[in-house]
Amino acid sequence: MGTPTGRPGRSILAAVAFLVSFSLLLLVVCYRFLIPAISAATATTLPAHRRELRALSTLMLALLLVALVLGLILTFPLARMLFPRRTSPRARTQYPDAWTESGRRLKLPEEDQRTEDV
Repeated sequence: MGTPTGRPGRSILAAVAFLVSFSLLLLVVCYRFLIPAISAATATTLPAHRRELRALSTLMLALLLVALVLGLILTFPLARMLFPRRTSPRARTQYPDAWTESGRRLKLPEEDQRTEDV
């Protein structure tokens, strides 16, 4: 059917595209940075190196969280939900009386034709 604005499924497509792209970004960061960082943290013996890896991993996950929030704001405009547009007052529909309307539309035969039929 579509939405009243004439853009069927626009927000659904935007949501799916956002979720797919964010999932791909998360997978790339996990496989390229976080998993090697975990294996390096278990292999190192120095506490300073572990703190550095932990700080870098926390920073990377914080950046991903910021990207997620900004992506959500860009995908789903908050102004539409928080500040809806003003609408004009709705007009009440006038329902005419059906019998009065049918009597007004009725076409009666002329007077001389009615007397011949009787």
